[in-house]
Amino acid sequence: CMSPVFVHGELVDGRLQWYFDVPPESPTVRGYAALMAAGLSGATPDEVLSVPADFWQAMGLQEVV
Repeated sequence: CMSPVFVHGELVDGRLQWYFDVPPESPTVRGYAALMAAGLSGATPDEVLSVPADFWQAMGLQEVV
């Protein structure tokens, strides 16, 4: 499947705020985007860069999708 995902990051007082826009007909992708927004918003750029690319595997998401 292919779903368009629009991501906008903004640096405010040294912290990143993330905004995601995903079509409603892509609920799984919207869920992933919501997790990322909740986990990364308010983080510093260095904190965001330190997140491993495979972070989602540690959460066990591949078992439920």
